[in-house]
Amino acid sequence: SNGVIVAKDAMIKSDDDNYIARINSQDIGVGPVMMTITVHVPDPDFDDGYRTERDTVWTGVTIKPDA
Repeated sequence: SNGVIVAKDAMIKSDDDNYIARINSQDIGVGPVMMTITVHVPDPDFDDGYRTERDTVWTGVTIKPDA
């Protein structure tokens, strides 16, 4: 299982609330695509000032091998 990390500053801003991350499918190999999204939310109740939220989702996309 391969992984690719795309930092926010490398994403394309779609609008005020949405970003697009582009990856090369050769970097992740074949099979179903799963995404883990990590967000650091400003929160004064945390020692470092940020609350980390993480969610993992299946995208419904499958990368198929070249024919």
